[in-house]
Amino acid sequence: MSLPKKILLFSLVGIVSFIGILPIIVFFLIGILSIFSKDIPPINDTDLQLEKVEVVKEENSYYQLIKIEEIIDFSENEAKIISNYAKGKDWDEDFVKKLISKNQKALSVFDAAVEKTYFQDPEFTDPTKVSISSLVTSLKPGDILKITNLSSIKAISAAKKGQDKKAFDEALKSIKLGHKMQNSQGSLIHYFLGTAIKSIGLYTVQDLLKTTSLDNSSLKDYLSKISEYSDNKKGLELAIKIEYTVQVSAVDSITESIDPNEAVQKLAWGSFLFGKKIEQSSFYFQPNKTKKMFADNARLVIKDIDKPCGIVEQREVEKVAPSNAIEMLFTENAIGKMIHDITLISFGPFQNKRCDVELLVSATRLLVAMKMFKTDLSTYPSSLVDLIPDYIIEIPVDPYDGKPIRYSSSKKIIYSVGQDLIDSGGSTGDNLEKMKDPTFKIAF
Repeated sequence: MSLPKKILLFSLVGIVSFIGILPIIVFFLIGILSIFSKDIPPINDTDLQLEKVEVVKEENSYYQLIKIEEIIDFSENEAKIISNYAKGKDWDEDFVKKLISKNQKALSVFDAAVEKTYFQDPEFTDPTKVSISSLVTSLKPGDILKITNLSSIKAISAAKKGQDKKAFDEALKSIKLGHKMQNSQGSLIHYFLGTAIKSIGLYTVQDLLKTTSLDNSSLKDYLSKISEYSDNKKGLELAIKIEYTVQVSAVDSITESIDPNEAVQKLAWGSFLFGKKIEQSSFYFQPNKTKKMFADNARLVIKDIDKPCGIVEQREVEKVAPSNAIEMLFTENAIGKMIHDITLISFGPFQNKRCDVELLVSATRLLVAMKMFKTDLSTYPSSLVDLIPDYIIEIPVDPYDGKPIRYSSSKKIIYSVGQDLIDSGGSTGDNLEKMKDPTFKIAF
C-alpha cells in the first residue's frame, strides 16, 4: 500500500474513532456539570401571593355576562355602523331603534350585570387552583364590547331626544361595570377588557357634555360618581400576580409530571461513573431558579405601577434560552429557561393602557367641571386653577409625568405630555393612543 493511501486510511480511522467517542466525551462533560449544578432553596414569594376571594354567585356580574353570547343579535357589519355612530360620523335613528329593540334582552342582562356588587371570574377565586387552563375564559370579549357599544349608542340616542339624565345614567353603566372588571382578581384579559368597557363609557360622557343642558347640581353628582372610578392600579397589580401564579403553576406541573433529572440521566451515558451524584443533580431543570426569574420580573413590573408611565422603562421580553441546540445541551436550567421564554410576556402595553385610562378618567372629570364653570360664567377658565374649589377639589395629575394635566384656553384643549414627556402644546387626531400629546377637545 502506498504511503498516501496509508495516510488516508489512518485519517479515516481517526475520524471514525473520534466520532465514536465524541458522544462519550459530551456525556462525560454533562455528567461533570451535573455534579456541580444545584438548584437554589425555595424562594420567598409571599409578596406575590393572592388570597382566596369569596364572592356570592348572586352578586357576581360574571354569571350575567356569560349569557350575552347566547342572546346578542348583532352582526359584524352592524358593529362597524355603531362604531361610526359613536364617533359622530353618521346617525340613523330608525337603525338605532331597531338594533336596540332586537337586543333588548341582551341590554337587560347587561343592566343586571352592572347592578351586581362584584365581578369575579370563578377560575381565579382560589389561587391554589389557578393554572394555564384558567386563562381560557368563558367570557366572549367581542360580544361584551358589542353590547357595551350599543349601551353607548342608547345613551346618545336618549340625549338626542333631550333625555339628558337618562343618557348620563346609561353612560355611567359602562364606567361602573368596566371598573369592577378592571379591578377584579383576574388575568390581563380581564383587566384589558374592563379598561375597554370603562373607556367606552367615559368617551360617551365626553360626547354627552357637548350638548347637555343638565343643571350644575346634576353634573356635580355625575362628577362625584366618575371620581369614584379613578383608581386603575389595583387591578393591574392583581393581574400581574395572577400571571405569576400561572407561571409558577406551569413550573410545578412540570416538576410533578417528569423526573427533573431524566434529561441528565438519558444524556449522561455511563452515569454509573458518577453514582448518586447525577441522580441528585438538576442540571437541565431547576424549578426554584425558574420561579425566581418570574418573581423578579413580576416585582419589577409591580414596582413600576406607582411611577408615571413616561419614566417607566419600556422593557422588552429578554429571551434567556439559547436558540442553538448544541448550546442548549450545555445550558444549566435549559428547561426552566425555555418555560420562561414561552410564558413571559411584555407588560409595557398594559402599563401604557393603565395610564391612558387614568388620563381618560381625569380628563372627563375636568371636562365636567369645565362645563359647570361655563354654565355659570359663560366663558372658559383662564387656567385650571380657576376650577378649584367650586368645581373640582384638585387638578388631576398627568399619569405620564406626574405633574398637573395641561390646559390651553386658546386652543380649548386638555392634554398630556405623553410617553415622550415633551410638551408639544397638544395634538390633533381621533386616536388618543397615537397622539404625541394625548389631547381632549373642549367641544361645548
